[in-house]
Amino acid sequence: MLKKITDLFNNKEIQYITIIGCFLSDATVFTWLYWKATSYEEFGKLVESTIDSPNFQVQLYKVLLQSLTFFLLLFISAQFIVYILAAKKFRSALLYLKLYSVAGFAVSFFIIATQSFYALCPALFYLAGYYYFAKTFTEVTAAQMQSSPQ
Repeated sequence: MLKKITDLFNNKEIQYITIIGCFLSDATVFTWLYWKATSYEEFGKLVESTIDSPNFQVQLYKVLLQSLTFFLLLFISAQFIVYILAAKKFRSALLYLKLYSVAGFAVSFFIIATQSFYALCPALFYLAGYYYFAKTFTEVTAAQMQSSPQ
């Protein structure tokens, strides 16, 4: 018989596996997004009817690429900080990651449905992340309610 995952690992190990898995899933989805957005052929098809100058198209593409790179690096850095706060069981970080896991699962499912099955692993990590973050958020909230003076 297969044992439950909670029987194989202790809570701290499950926490680290979930957080690392979700962070790597973020990196995977962001890499896919970057790869899709950096296709110059797709960009050219999109703007050729509105922008006549090839030089301006190239310059605009470079600006958009730099902006996207900056945004993705900023977002992954912020996600890293949120994951650290979740490891320390900050209630707001757990709530954010609970909701973010739903969005991450939806994006991964979209990638699976439209592009390829490589997003199956991130989808599973987001699903596990939702379960862990929702469970931990409930536990932290209950502990705060019990410890607050009334």
